[in-house]
Amino acid sequence: MVGNLLYAMGRRPRGAWFAYDLSTRTIVMEGGLGGYGQFNGIDGRVFSWVHWTNDICELPTVPDGEVTTLYDNVPRGWYNNPAFNFTPHGRSTWEMLGMDLARFPLPGK
Repeated sequence: MVGNLLYAMGRRPRGAWFAYDLSTRTIVMEGGLGGYGQFNGIDGRVFSWVHWTNDICELPTVPDGEVTTLYDNVPRGWYNNPAFNFTPHGRSTWEMLGMDLARFPLPGK
């Protein structure tokens, strides 16, 4: 959640997502990510990490915003699902890069 926006992702069709405004009870944004995975948010920002495309993206938090790909083709390690492990200041996240532990800086707004 960011403010009044609840973000959700479906598995079928692959990676369909939407942002639902809890105050107006309407879907205000939607799109496709090409696969399913994880959403997580920090500091008013929403990120996705998706199977199949192996991308780390930032999702829009205002209508008509665009999905921004921060990292593409990030191979998953072992058989684990993508998972965000944000640093305390929220400027990066830790995760597996193939078989290695890696830190991914998250560019500022």
